[in-house]
Amino acid sequence: MIFARTSERPNTISIAVDDVRAMNDMAEYIHAKGYRRPLFVAGPQNYSAHLLRKETFFSYWHLNTGREPGLVTVSTYDPALARRVVAETLQNCAREDLPDVLVCENDALAMGAADAVRYSLGLSVPGDIAITGFDDVPQADNPNYRITTYRQPLSEMVDYLVEVLAHPDKQDRDRLFLGSLVVRESA
Repeated sequence: MIFARTSERPNTISIAVDDVRAMNDMAEYIHAKGYRRPLFVAGPQNYSAHLLRKETFFSYWHLNTGREPGLVTVSTYDPALARRVVAETLQNCAREDLPDVLVCENDALAMGAADAVRYSLGLSVPGDIAITGFDDVPQADNPNYRITTYRQPLSEMVDYLVEVLAHPDKQDRDRLFLGSLVVRESA
């Protein structure tokens, strides 16, 4: 059983947010806000429990703008490592070549990216570079971050997990849930 991820392994139950729908909502929001030079900040690429966020964002962006977004990968969902990787990636860019938005695979990466923009690069969020996350962890609403993010419906997902555990004999228990875009000051 995989929770908050989807799995391609046979006989594995997946209970997760619909990453495709969620990231399409985020991409539409970013595009409508007028951002044109996104950099996607991806986490580790794990094939047994895969997030479809990067692929979905890239597909949306290519279809709707004809351009490929930039990409940087962080090997773990660690805000300190994300800060370092984003800072190293952007430190030698000319101002006009900087991305105008960092689309982060989750809120931990978004917090690290925000710290990189503000403290490593000396720029402002969202004035110079906007930032989005995913998950809506409690820290995303911290006054230091106020991250625009996508909220997973965790209570509904947990309720369904309990139902699956209570009735393990039922077949085809995979379920995708819809969450909601949470707009805050970061983008």
